[in-house]
Amino acid sequence: MHLTAFTAVCLVIYSCLHSSTVYGDDQIMVENSDCFLSVSDSDALKMPIPFTKNGKRYAIIYPDAKGSLNVKNGLSFKLSCSTSKFASNAIRQNDTAEALVTCVGNDLLLYRRETYRYADFRCDDMPKSELRVTGELCQPANYTVAAVGFRTDRAFLQLYSMCFDKSTENSLYTWYDARSPYYDNHQKNSKRPSFIKSKELYGKTDVNKKYTLKEQVIEPQRDFET
Repeated sequence: MHLTAFTAVCLVIYSCLHSSTVYGDDQIMVENSDCFLSVSDSDALKMPIPFTKNGKRYAIIYPDAKGSLNVKNGLSFKLSCSTSKFASNAIRQNDTAEALVTCVGNDLLLYRRETYRYADFRCDDMPKSELRVTGELCQPANYTVAAVGFRTDRAFLQLYSMCFDKSTENSLYTWYDARSPYYDNHQKNSKRPSFIKSKELYGKTDVNKKYTLKEQVIEPQRDFET
């Protein structure tokens, strides 16, 4: 009896030190902690692009070295499947490819007053980036600026941009934000993707046929005796 009373007191103290909130009609109690969002490797390629808006600027939320998204409790952000749709019928209302969610703790997100696990927001296919040729010029005002990123309902989430010479069909240099640990990591579970067939940049040239080992092998020059 004394042990039971002591245990009850401990539980009361713990509940006071670790506040929690009840969400949804199912009365799910969630500890008020930050979100650590991750999925299995098999689902990772089909997860939506997470991003936030700061004034007029949109920014992608990048995962840490272990592939986990770390989001502060109470922070609202968007998830976009871009070129795909959400796989879940409950989430894919009005055939939307975008969802405004709020971190409520652990791997749980609040969406339209209902609580879902992060994995529930899987897309029906992998979100694909696209190439855009902008109206900007570079180096110095003689070449074309092109950008690669993800298209969303209201924004273009840029991954990087490049200065491109159309006359030689070559990229001169690129701009991107260097983030640790991405600059010293290699991409897993993925083979090299195909080049985008952009008539604006490459004209009629099929870069996929040019970017092969056979095309890039340089025959050594031989010295012939005269």
